[in-house]
Amino acid sequence: MKLATFWVVRNPSPVSTLRDICWETNVETFAHYTLGSQMMGRVISEENTTLYTEEAEARVDAQSRLDRLHASYP
Repeated sequence: MKLATFWVVRNPSPVSTLRDICWETNVETFAHYTLGSQMMGRVISEENTTLYTEEAEARVDAQSRLDRLHASYP
């Protein structure tokens, strides 16, 4: 089966929203994202980037990451 689109989830920053860390994309656009990240000095592995085929699973992961981040702030 050809993978047309997939969902990306990455670690949030203190000001991230769900939309900032979880989005739908395709292979070509994701390639541009990874290249752009490298040019900006970011390392994808440090963002703990995870790819999902199911939106619901991606959103659960993203919300969990946001919840953990915000729980660590007083």
